[in-house]
Amino acid sequence: MPRALVVLGLGLVLLGSSCAATRASYRQRVCDGNAAYAAGVNDGVAGAPMDSGYGGGCEASELSPLRSAYRAGYLAGLEKRPPRAGPAR
Repeated sequence: MPRALVVLGLGLVLLGSSCAATRASYRQRVCDGNAAYAAGVNDGVAGAPMDSGYGGGCEASELSPLRSAYRAGYLAGLEKRPPRAGPAR
């Protein structure tokens, strides 16, 4: 029985560290002004809808600047978007 508890405890430690690493990875990829701008550019160029909830997993104090950076990138991406082909004449 004690061995099972040790194995369970180790499993919980590994799970907790895995979740912390995933959270840190998310923050590094998303909760940064440069990343927000780049994501906006990519969405704008692709013609994807603007993500008004960008950075939802980031700290509340970071949301306004992140969303502003995303929006600026999105608008820049729309300008880089190739013109749509019109009907053949």
